[in-house]
Amino acid sequence: MDNNDFLLSGISDQDANSLTLQIYNAIKLDILFGRLEAGFKLNSVHLAKQFNVSRTPVKQALELLKREYLIEAEPGKQAVVRPPSKQDITTIYFLRKQLEPHVAKASVNRIPKNELLKMKTRLKELEANPLMHADHIEFDNRLHSMLWKYLKSPVIDSLFQVINDYSVRMQSFITYSLSLPSTNNSEHMAIIEAALARDGESIFKSVEAHLAKACRRLIDYYDNNHLT
Repeated sequence: MDNNDFLLSGISDQDANSLTLQIYNAIKLDILFGRLEAGFKLNSVHLAKQFNVSRTPVKQALELLKREYLIEAEPGKQAVVRPPSKQDITTIYFLRKQLEPHVAKASVNRIPKNELLKMKTRLKELEANPLMHADHIEFDNRLHSMLWKYLKSPVIDSLFQVINDYSVRMQSFITYSLSLPSTNNSEHMAIIEAALARDGESIFKSVEAHLAKACRRLIDYYDNNHLT
């Protein structure tokens, strides 16, 4: 991927704060969904030209990304996309395993049936196309977001958005590194079926088992490739 070509369009005139957030969000999404791979160099001059802005909002956006540990940026050096660490994985999945099964159980009766049926249909389509990596990652993101958004709690919403962002980042990193077909379709289907049955205990166990297996897959990849 060319360092100059990953952004699709410039940004029209906005105030400095809005420009910073737009640049930050654009780069963040590209990192989370694996369009910018670990080690990718983020040149502030090229970014400023790409967005048709001065370097100031670009530098501010990169600082926000650095605070979220999505990039590494040392003084006098180009910022680079940071790979998720093994500790990142264990921390995020520990939090998810403590919280998400309970949230799924609490929201199981609130998720609209028509949305669940659409998700089930989409999952069957993806089962026939296991190498559509971006679509599988997007589906996983939608499914897990669905489990907590219907609680309609601003606190839960804010908390899970941060956790989910890091989870998407980890899945993208492993998926594109391995270029392997998705292996969690049966786990996702079990969650959807439990939700359709309005079975709180079943969805609790299905989410718990899925998260444990997902964490194990990520850790195994790191161990097998001697990553830290």
